[in-house]
Amino acid sequence: MKIIVRFKTGFELPVTCDKFNITKNPYTDEIGRYDIEGTKDNLPLFFRSEDIECIYGDVTSDEAD
Repeated sequence: MKIIVRFKTGFELPVTCDKFNITKNPYTDEIGRYDIEGTKDNLPLFFRSEDIECIYGDVTSDEAD
């Protein structure tokens, strides 16, 4: 699976991984936690959830399900 993490600065980080999960804050609907498993490339070492604008799947990727 390929996901794109877009930061509020406009920078986009493509990540290929086996599994990705987002937990949202039930009161604000903002990203509260993220888990990335089986990263194949662009392993993010650290970023703050509040710096993320959005996360989406790359539907143009050849790996799209």
